[in-house]
Amino acid sequence: MDSYIIQFKLLTGIESGLYSHSIFGNICWQIKELNESLFQQLYDAFKNEHPLFILSSIFPCISKENIYFFPMTLLKPISSDYIEPKSDKKYRIDLIKNLKKFSSIKWITLPVLEHLISKKNYEEIFTETSFIQNFTGDEITTRYVAYNNFLFTGDEISKISPRHGQLKDLSTQIDIQKNAINRFFTTSGKSGAIYYTTEWYFHPIFDLFLLCNAEQEGIEILDSAFKLLEDSGLGGNKSSGKGQIEYRGFRKFTQLNSDSGTEFCTLSRYVPASNEVQPSYYKVITLRPKSYGFSGNPWKSKLKMFEEGSVFQVKENKDHFGICPVVSNFNGIEIIEYGLAYPIFFGD
Repeated sequence: MDSYIIQFKLLTGIESGLYSHSIFGNICWQIKELNESLFQQLYDAFKNEHPLFILSSIFPCISKENIYFFPMTLLKPISSDYIEPKSDKKYRIDLIKNLKKFSSIKWITLPVLEHLISKKNYEEIFTETSFIQNFTGDEITTRYVAYNNFLFTGDEISKISPRHGQLKDLSTQIDIQKNAINRFFTTSGKSGAIYYTTEWYFHPIFDLFLLCNAEQEGIEILDSAFKLLEDSGLGGNKSSGKGQIEYRGFRKFTQLNSDSGTEFCTLSRYVPASNEVQPSYYKVITLRPKSYGFSGNPWKSKLKMFEEGSVFQVKENKDHFGICPVVSNFNGIEIIEYGLAYPIFFGD
């Protein structure tokens, strides 16, 4: 398979559409509406562990500056021994504050990712990182700069700051309060039936992208699906205007394309097959997603997935890692959930 980058501009807030399994669901619905037989071919391929493509989750980028962000790679935390007990009290307090800021970093640029997977520790990057509150235009003297949960190289910050000035809220995650409406009685009841959804917003300088590994047939399917998603929207509540995108196309992606190693970091949410990896540093999320377009109970089975940035030791080299487990059955129709890893390999 060749590696590609797919880019688009987010025009509105987006609900729950940034994750690999959500993107896969959106793609499947678009293909199903376009060509039922092609959808069946796609479904059979993934269910029988012969995927036509492998997807990452969606990440932000500043494409005009050629700056691409990835989830923070999960490695061994910086030890408390790093804080010298005999050092100056103010120094220790400032160091602890910076360690907390460093632990809250969500997005890292490609050079930072490459550094982390080559060194396999945080200490060197932390030592060379300055933590800033805003873009002031001052000369950057450190190799790395942390700002607003993003970690840049000093050169990248120097490119962005003069052109875009002081940036605030590079990304925002907001819980939106809503009311569930009984459509028969056109009321939400005495309690108000309040619930919350989470929406993501990105600063206008950002585009979004995902990576995929695909043969020619696979990339053609994805290209068709994203052209349709440009009309329908991506993620939840598309009918109310959320998740509107402007599709920017795809191209070959030549970085991060090693196909083997003793370890890998996943850029997608991942459900491992039996005995294929040993988790090293990771985060796990429990999902119970819903199915749409079927009558009856919409809830799928609970599913635990490793989050993006998790790191694993490889037990055996394979064409792909992960499975697409069956999570529901509607009158004999088996529903699968996308759980393939998008691996970034490292190690000998």
